Amino acid sequence: MGSPILNIAELLKSAVVAVETAGVPDDLRALAFAKALELAVDLDSHALPLPANSVKLTPVSPPSTEVNSGGPLDKIGQQLKVPSEKVDRIFDEHEGQLTFTGPIAKLGESRKEKVTNLTLLLLAGMKWTGLDGGNPVPDSIVRAHIDEAGLLDTSNYTKTTVALKPFVTVTGVGKNALYKIKYDGVVEAERLGRSLIGDD
Repeated sequence: MGSPILNIAELLKSAVVAVETAGVPDDLRALAFAKALELAVDLDSHALPLPANSVKLTPVSPPSTEVNSGGPLDKIGQQLKVPSEKVDRIFDEHEGQLTFTGPIAKLGESRKEKVTNLTLLLLAGMKWTGLDGGNPVPDSIVRAHIDEAGLLDTSNYTKTTVALKPFVTVTGVGKNALYKIKYDGVVEAERLGRSLIGDD
């Protein structure tokens, strides 16, 4: 008799694990997940006795939950292609909040350039770790990080955020603005992040 049919949760877990294990880039994850799920369902629906010389495929167990196993800083390290232990040179994560820990002075020459680069790194970091939930990031989060870095200039804040437009989709204005990083913003954040982390 064939193996028991997997339940939906097991099928979904096996598809998620397959995508994670394969190291699929973020922009292809949805497509890869759909295909992995399709294959898992197909394998499960054909749970017939296997020929003696065939290999039986079974769902992979989820990754371990050990410390630093796929945590936010590990995900940033994977994205930047740097060892995860070096990521703390630019980011720290505590209770689902990402904080920039890098040198503010190296973010640029002018306040405007520093604000732009800090915002790009923050938005990209939240995207890479999934801390943005796939949603635009509210201005209150961006503004709090800029203020914490000592870069908030309330009289020119709106003018400063206009510089983000080539890299970030900004909807709304002022405190109601929402920020979603674009492809070019991610590329720039990767370059900036690797540069701040250094090669040593």
